[in-house]
Amino acid sequence: MKRSDLKNAEQIKTWFNRERQRLSGNGVWFQGCEPNTQNPDLFSKASIKVLLVRLSSYGDVSAGITHQYLYQMASSVDGCYVDMAFLPPEQDEAIMREAGIPLLVGTTSKEPALNFDVIAISNSVLQELINLPALLEYSAIPLTRESRARENAPLVILGGSNSCTHSILHGEVGKKGESGLVDGVLMGDGEQVFARTLALIRDNKSLERVSLLKLIRDYITGFYEPASYCQVFENNKLVRIEHDERAPFPVKSSKTACDDKSECFTCGPVMYENSGVSHVIVSAGCPSFCSFCKESWEQKPYRENSYERVFDSAMKLKACMGLNEVSLMTFNANTCSDVAKLVNELGSRFDRVAIKSQRFDAVVHAPELLDLQFDAGKRTYTLAMEGISERLRTILEKNLDESSILKGIDLLMQRNMRQMKVFLILTGYETEEDITEFKLFLDKIGKATQTGRNKPRITFSFATLFRSPQTPMEYAPKRASARQMKTMLDLLCKSIKSAGYDARISSGPEEALFSECVAYSDRRYTKVLVETSINNGARYRGEITAKALDAWLSSMKKFNLPMISEEPRTVDTLFPWDDVDTGINKAFLWQIWNNVNSGKEIKACLAKPWGTASCAGCNACKTADYRDKLHKMGPGLASIKTIGVKNKKKVTKWFYFEIPEKWAFCNKEFIKTAFARRLMLDSKEMAERFQKVELVEPEIFSYGKVLAKVTLAGNASYCNKINEDDISNIKEISPASKEEETAFPVTLELSSITDVFSFSRDVDALLTRYSLKNLKQRANGWLNWTINSGQAKKAGITKLSLNEKEGYLHISLIKWPEQFLLNKLSNNRYFKIVSIGRY
Repeated sequence: MKRSDLKNAEQIKTWFNRERQRLSGNGVWFQGCEPNTQNPDLFSKASIKVLLVRLSSYGDVSAGITHQYLYQMASSVDGCYVDMAFLPPEQDEAIMREAGIPLLVGTTSKEPALNFDVIAISNSVLQELINLPALLEYSAIPLTRESRARENAPLVILGGSNSCTHSILHGEVGKKGESGLVDGVLMGDGEQVFARTLALIRDNKSLERVSLLKLIRDYITGFYEPASYCQVFENNKLVRIEHDERAPFPVKSSKTACDDKSECFTCGPVMYENSGVSHVIVSAGCPSFCSFCKESWEQKPYRENSYERVFDSAMKLKACMGLNEVSLMTFNANTCSDVAKLVNELGSRFDRVAIKSQRFDAVVHAPELLDLQFDAGKRTYTLAMEGISERLRTILEKNLDESSILKGIDLLMQRNMRQMKVFLILTGYETEEDITEFKLFLDKIGKATQTGRNKPRITFSFATLFRSPQTPMEYAPKRASARQMKTMLDLLCKSIKSAGYDARISSGPEEALFSECVAYSDRRYTKVLVETSINNGARYRGEITAKALDAWLSSMKKFNLPMISEEPRTVDTLFPWDDVDTGINKAFLWQIWNNVNSGKEIKACLAKPWGTASCAGCNACKTADYRDKLHKMGPGLASIKTIGVKNKKKVTKWFYFEIPEKWAFCNKEFIKTAFARRLMLDSKEMAERFQKVELVEPEIFSYGKVLAKVTLAGNASYCNKINEDDISNIKEISPASKEEETAFPVTLELSSITDVFSFSRDVDALLTRYSLKNLKQRANGWLNWTINSGQAKKAGITKLSLNEKEGYLHISLIKWPEQFLLNKLSNNRYFKIVSIGRY
């Protein structure tokens, strides 16, 4: 896209309002103005304008906290205007490109990316990088550092959980010798660092681009400035990495998460999808040494937020974001020091506290934790087994034998577990003996699950091993081909299903192969990424397809570049990421890989029995005091035994309120969340006792008057407040004896009917088709269809009234009709709820 073709904000707004119903989900993902976002009027007045970009779709992004947390950090910087952008859905990308709309647009301001000072990209999934060149190209953002500087385009800065793997972004693009898809990389944690970077840019915008980037490099921990480093090749092989004299080498990644001086996640935009649920950050990194897991290595040392910080953050999130459910964000919840107290205290304040991935051995060491979770209503468990045999679990450094797994299952069965999801990894190193052992293990599970009152549903979920950089797996040898691994996956899934369990594949061999192609690529392969993304049109939307992988491989052939070498690697092997320091040196990774080959394992440094309570020698802890602290971490069993979830005395209240028209196309879960947020921000008592909202509203696109039923843990009163928020006119009401009598009658309005004559004929045809006998009359400018009383009781519609002069329809309801009737009448438009019940 050329700058001259770029549409401005007003043109983009006009296009969106005209065309939104052609977009996926009526374009809600592009709507912007989510609760807790800044007023778009601030854009023109801001000292620095930042566009947060995730290289995935709105729905995928809203399921996590990355965008919301970064938004909180950026908006805390004085004079900063923050907006968000996302990868458009496939059909929407085609529509936008056809209309000349940039793919990267601030969804609230509708400003194109080119009008921002900083494009901050969060790379949470490595495969997403395939989307980056196209998003820049079709947003008129130059693809090289030099051209962005020349044209005074925004700074492009990348961060996120994959920020330490980025060599492929810095090579040449095109034939002019210019390079660099991004201007810099913020590696590691964003706490403290991201806000400081934005403040530094704000205060030094007058500097030349090169000088500004070097200033950030010198003052911000974890900032990698690509122009200061050069990869040197001989005989088609990387032989050394050179660097500027003043540039740090290697560049240390930031480790500021879960630090007492760092910000905590306490508030962020309430997204239109996946609302009402969020995460509170309990810990950073992982205390274990699983050989395949980058969180086990890149993010060491393991750190925890204190109970007080987690609890305070959770309660702020609850009110600010209207939450009914909070998830404990940690890699292994049942090894966290304060997990019992958190489940207990938060469990009495949220409708649900989610605990996701847990370790089998931790279940065995502390069945008391299971009792606590079962008391809180948890009946579904997600546990990581990883290797299909003990040999493979040793290679993966899982510290998990079969007896511990079976004992863990037995403990779960004793507590009436309903469902269990077990994570497995296909390594590509499986043998016939491993597969035989796994089949026997499935038989043992069958016997173990016969002990409960009900047979649980068990799902085994396979992911193909990604041999991640900066882990011992970077030294792993060549393995089975993608085709061989696919055959093996099919065989294992068949065995699982034959044993009576469910099997699914979360990421297949193509996904792993592509991830390794991207991760292990040096700067020579940047042109392959660009070619695959722009010229071949490959995208990552939740998976890498075989077509996308083929496009990548054909691009490599075009540029005469070899496949990533799998020749034996040693401690002396030079990797493209050797100018990055994640805190653990290559010698230790090499040592662990040799341990793996000889069947040795190391355990976590946590307190016994969770670990060894001694140092493993990774050197990630920088002080002796912190090492001592780490050796004492782990859930305290004595305290667990005395804790029980507080009884929740349920109280139900009814409220009336109004929804704004701009939310007419939003889903009802979002409306519930927005209303809950308003209740809790207005009343601390409500924030303490709120559990969930149930709306009395049709499952149709609508706005206007609504009744809601609210569940509280104990009584709490709401004081009416006059506010200018999007939710308005909140009133607590007394319900009728039956819920349906509280909600009805209802009057819906459908406006903007341009061809009244044609619409009236459509109504006639609809009533005839569904045998709704009626009396049709004209009176005072209205055309009325009064439905026969007997059929009205059955259908729910008593009357339709069409204002022939003004072009709007009123529908009178005594109960909610079948969805298709309202859909036929609305023709994908939205209704206004004019009245509901007595209101």
